[in-house]
This record gives sequence, structure tokens and C-alpha cells, in this order.
Amino acid sequence: MTVIWHNGQFKDIRDKVLSPESPGLQFGTGCFTTMFCSSEGCEFLSAHLERLKKSLGLFRMDFKNEDYQSLAETLLEKNGWKEARMKILCVENEEKGTDTFLMPSPAGKEPEPVHLVLSGEKRGDLFIYKHKLTSYAYNAYYMREAARSGRDTLFIDYRSHLLETATANLFLIRGNEILTPHHSLPLLDGIIKEELLKAQSAGPYQIREEFLTAEDLTEVEGAFLTNSVKKIIPVSSLEGRSFDSVRFPALERSLRAILNERAKTSFKLSL
Repeated sequence: MTVIWHNGQFKDIRDKVLSPESPGLQFGTGCFTTMFCSSEGCEFLSAHLERLKKSLGLFRMDFKNEDYQSLAETLLEKNGWKEARMKILCVENEEKGTDTFLMPSPAGKEPEPVHLVLSGEKRGDLFIYKHKLTSYAYNAYYMREAARSGRDTLFIDYRSHLLETATANLFLIRGNEILTPHHSLPLLDGIIKEELLKAQSAGPYQIREEFLTAEDLTEVEGAFLTNSVKKIIPVSSLEGRSFDSVRFPALERSLRAILNERAKTSFKLSL
């Protein structure tokens, strides 16, 4: 049994709490964010909450101001876990109000290197890609395809700009630069992506945004993905081209060290 928090109460996750009449179930009107939490705290909590508030504003949904840090600590204790993937889920209910859930799940194993292939579809400039919405079927489809085929899809837009995967932001290594697709493109501004951009550098590498296309891949020497739970996800190949696995571990250690330090600072800001 997993214990969750819902609208002020701790409950068994199996309890049925939403009406089938709720717009959140019928139309997917709702938003969420997922973060890594441990006994030290929830990493980058303030950034997650600010993004969630902004997304809820799209639907004029209320954001419940709660002590999410303390709630997460209590959920870890009740479930007997030292760390967890913690999702804050806000769904529109049948009374046009907001049902808020805090749902922990196991953090999972260390990320395995992934194989990336370019999508055959091209995105338009829709605002939905800037938000983590509960109408998540498009992402879920590609997540299942990745589990089935062993290859993650890298999305592109109608101008052939490289974007992101269903669950992570993209970074490419070129010379002494680490490049990530520009924030103005139809993609999610991920929390870890933003933290690395704020850091500006990792060892000899400069970190910055760029408008990247498939043509730029010929000059790329390596790649990795980022998200809030796994942090750094190595990319072993992109469009069938394999990357040197010897060079990346040192860079990964440097990137994780940067993120760990910034996470510690975020704990203080969340107090």
C-alpha cells in the first residue's frame, strides 16, 4: 500500500476520490510537476511550484498553498522510504475547483544510456508543449514506444529544430560547448535544464542555448538528457551514430556535482 496526500488528508492510493464527471478526467484539465525528494528535502521545490502555478493559470485553476516540503517528508516516513519521486498533481473537479494530490513513488534505478532517433512527426508552435498537462497521452504513447523498442524519440518542429524527448530535455556536446535547444521553441523549460543554464559552465565546457537542427548532429561528439528525477541520462547513440562512452563519465560527475550543490541551495530557499 502506498500512502498519498489528497486535499488535506493522507489516504491509501487505492481510494477512489475523483468523480467521472470531473473535467480533469473527461478533458484532461489539470497540471502536474514531478521532483526528487529525500530526507534532505525536495530538490528545487520553489521552481517546481512556480512553474505549476503558471500552468494552472491557463485554466484559471486555484493553486493550494501548502507546506509541500513537510508533506513530502511525512509521506516518506509513512511509506518507509528514504527517497522518492514526488508528483504534485492538480486536477479540475466537477465543482470547477482543484483537487490536489501529492503522490510518491520509488525513485528508480540509475539511468541507463539511451538510443535516440528523430521523430517522423513535426511539432507546431502550440503553447501546450510549455506545460506539464494531465492530457499526457501524446507523451505516454512515446514513453511506451521507447519501452517497447529500446529507442527514445527526439522530437523536432516544423522548421526541423531539435526539441526534446517525451520525458527529458536534450543537451549536445560540441567542442568545448554544451548546447541545449532554445527556450523559445515548442518544448518544456525543464527545471534541471534551467539549473545547468544558470551554472553556465561545467569544467572546460560552456553551457548555452542554441537553435539546433538535424544538420548540426554531424558536428556533435556526445549527448545527454536531463529531467528532475534522473538528473543526467547518457545518450549512447543518436540516429544510429554511436558516441564515445569513455569521455562522458567525467563530465557526468561534474554535472551531477553542480546539480547537487544547487539542490542544497534550493533546500535553504524552500525553508
